[in-house]
Amino acid sequence: MSWQEQIKSDTSVWHGVIDYLQERIGGLTLVCCSLESTDHEIRAAQAGIAELQRMLRLPQMIASTVAQRSQADKSRGY
Repeated sequence: MSWQEQIKSDTSVWHGVIDYLQERIGGLTLVCCSLESTDHEIRAAQAGIAELQRMLRLPQMIASTVAQRSQADKSRGY
């Protein structure tokens, strides 16, 4: 079973992951807004936020990939 098949957006585990990701995004956002943060720290926090946001979108990205594959399979059959 691939990792994509193991991500189920309707489970309590995934909801816990979402809570964690949102908490981490909040913490990194504080780094970005802090006057004490260096440019390097801000860039690293921005990169971290972007990655965490991609993780939040995983269920939608997986569903989109499955739909595209299904559509491609159907078009080959005609």
